[in-house]
Amino acid sequence: RAKKIRSKSYNAFSSIDFPTLAIIQDGKIFRYMYMTENSDPTRFYTKFNDKIFVLKLTPGIKPSMLRFIFENYQGIIIESFGVGGIPHTIRDEFSSLCNEHKDKMIIMATQVSHEGSDMTIYEVGNSMKTRCNFLESYDMTLEAVLAKTMWILANFEGKEREEKFYTKINFDLVWEK
Repeated sequence: RAKKIRSKSYNAFSSIDFPTLAIIQDGKIFRYMYMTENSDPTRFYTKFNDKIFVLKLTPGIKPSMLRFIFENYQGIIIESFGVGGIPHTIRDEFSSLCNEHKDKMIIMATQVSHEGSDMTIYEVGNSMKTRCNFLESYDMTLEAVLAKTMWILANFEGKEREEKFYTKINFDLVWEK
């Protein structure tokens, strides 16, 4: 849930849309939230897939760049406007490429730090959910989405990818499916 919000300050990180878990003061950790014990054995993963592209949508974005991204990356994270959606100018190309590259892991996120995405709110997002198969980040930070996608693409296949993406890990996702 942590996100770097200041570039020079010692208090550079903040917990986004979630209570602060702990603070460090005088070399000691003070927890504000009860941490549950994990009964499963710890498993370490050493493989990560770095073939991920983060596309920040901007006004006037051209559809011509999308083909290169879809052909060269295995995971594509779209940082959309507001609660989510694809601009009309790239909608058809994006939809076509999503359907052409069903093996890609495509995630819709938001550029907005707080409150997350919800593509069902407006028609521009809702229509894309019916035209394309992609995952939605909801209230995960971009940092969590990126790290989780790198982990998932290197270690899982098929439907298990979606299952792992929506599995909560260390409070990265508060939203309930």
